[in-house]
Amino acid sequence: MRMPKVTALVLLLFCFLLGTAAAAIPEKPTTDIYVQDNAKLLRDSTKAHILELGRELDEKTKAQVVVVTVPTLDDRPISEYANELFRSWGIGDKTLNNGVLLLISQDPRKMRIEVGYGLEGALPDGLTGQIRDEQIVPALHKNDYDEGVLKGYDALVEAVQKEYNVSLDTAMGEEFRQARIDAGNAAFWAEWNGFWDDYGIYFKVGFGIFIALIVILFVWIMIKPQTLGNESPGSSSSGGHRHHHRHDNDSWFGGGGSGGGFGGGSSGGGGSEGDY
Repeated sequence: MRMPKVTALVLLLFCFLLGTAAAAIPEKPTTDIYVQDNAKLLRDSTKAHILELGRELDEKTKAQVVVVTVPTLDDRPISEYANELFRSWGIGDKTLNNGVLLLISQDPRKMRIEVGYGLEGALPDGLTGQIRDEQIVPALHKNDYDEGVLKGYDALVEAVQKEYNVSLDTAMGEEFRQARIDAGNAAFWAEWNGFWDDYGIYFKVGFGIFIALIVILFVWIMIKPQTLGNESPGSSSSGGHRHHHRHDNDSWFGGGGSGGGFGGGSSGGGGSEGDY
């Protein structure tokens, strides 16, 4: 009875290890091959730009510049991970070996530029190191993955573009980033205007009621001392003696009361905190 249990345990362990090894490298994509955001770090606009630019570069040069984000490296050196992914996916033309991989790991926070043999002249270690230090790492350090990936990708594509002496129609660099900012601002105001068209009437009515309440409160405060300052002749606290009670400053702004309104404190608008 023990042998089958041991055999089953060994098989389960083997399947687990095999599944872990297979899961180490993301499955080779069949669509959107120029950007695979497995760690969910990038905006849709960033991925759309990479897809457009990568596709045009591929069509004109057969070179493929690919961005891959992963949540983890499964405790492997990033150089080993990048090399295996590059080879298993087959990035770049088979004959020209002109692929480039920009790999970004979320945890641990590491990145690597892996260059195919055919582009080592266009992207030597010195240049890839410069792109890493000046374009990518400063933005990633601030958790701005979109900015770091966009700058790094554009710089890599520019080097490949010069190597093949081709011009691309897709906008790159500051021109594209400014266009993306303008488009984002336009989308924000369009959304705001739509919201105001749908719900603006409620804000207007609410604001009108608020102003009316303020006016009523102000009038009440002004007339309260006069209306309550004198008591009727029949009121007394003991015997037949009449007392004239004073109500000096007996209002929302008077001292000595146990309740009334809020004290007038203000919040600075601060909220949550967290570490990254």
